[in-house]
Amino acid sequence: MSFTQHNKNFLKFEFHIPLRGLIGTEREMKYVEEIRPEARRRMRLHYQTVKYDIASKIAFYRELLEVFGSLEGQFLLYSIYLDQDSEVINLELETSDFQHIDLNKTNLSTFFQQNSPSYNNSSVKGFLKRYFTETLDLSSNEWEEEDGIRNPVTNKLIDWILHKITKDSTTNELRDFVLNYTKLWNTYFSNPYNLTKALILLHKFHEKYRNLDPQYLKIDLKTLLTDLNYFINELLPNVFNSPLTDVVQPSEIFKDGSDHNHLRVQSYLNKMSEFQERLTMNSVFFQDLGSLSWPDLLFHASTALPHVQTAYLNEIKRRHIINDVPKFNEIDGFIKKISMIKTPLNKDVPDSIATPNYLFFL
Repeated sequence: MSFTQHNKNFLKFEFHIPLRGLIGTEREMKYVEEIRPEARRRMRLHYQTVKYDIASKIAFYRELLEVFGSLEGQFLLYSIYLDQDSEVINLELETSDFQHIDLNKTNLSTFFQQNSPSYNNSSVKGFLKRYFTETLDLSSNEWEEEDGIRNPVTNKLIDWILHKITKDSTTNELRDFVLNYTKLWNTYFSNPYNLTKALILLHKFHEKYRNLDPQYLKIDLKTLLTDLNYFINELLPNVFNSPLTDVVQPSEIFKDGSDHNHLRVQSYLNKMSEFQERLTMNSVFFQDLGSLSWPDLLFHASTALPHVQTAYLNEIKRRHIINDVPKFNEIDGFIKKISMIKTPLNKDVPDSIATPNYLFFL
């Protein structure tokens, strides 16, 4: 039984009728807020019945593109693209199947329009080679030279990402890049999960990322990678996160069923923990610190690690510029908070902010 036949009552009474007469943003918001969770639940349930039958899976994707294409374009395109059978599925889909999606507005247009030359008799590998060669400005040999020793592609993709997050505040290109790397990872390194490659990527990326001054970052990498992790896990097929988006526990290395070396697994988890910690610290610089109360702001500024403290001190300076200074009861609240902890206190904060203005600090 097809998806539409199996879900005909849901589609009629909970999808088509509620959306009837709505257009544009109003239609999209209605779908997202009231219909999407149940629609995707039903899609996932049906996917489980067809995932091992290519013909049935192709028919299933055709139905979804016809019914949900205008509302679930990105979700469906990436579900197909990251499906392990994407090559066969894409060959069978026709231009008319994408009539409700503007492929030219996605970075996957070349893939779905089948305009990439094949590589090793694979259109998927051909698309990946073309995309990363153009994006990373790879030489003619670097794609073939990517291995556990030299890793020219890994080195250049790390530099590319770090350049983006320090120079450009828009996230679309970076988001597309990471999702394409997810496809690359699932094509070459996920079966079994390549711990050697994962450790190399994670170690090199973290070593460079940790040396960036967070004040000059343009993109909150923690939020972007975490959001992509959730997006990938929401897709219809089972997709492995690459080390770039393996930032939400449990780690992907526990999901492939392989008997990995315990020490190497622990090494990966330790390095991922360090990376997550640095992501969290840098993320502070993108938070709305203006919503913090004075006691909380002074407390964080007094107890934060030096790497993060600058963010809180900048917020204190901003408030002073607009003549927003703490009141006596707020200073008293700050004193009570720091008196209850054993964390080493950074005395610069009370000395420079409170002492000059409040006698009871003397």
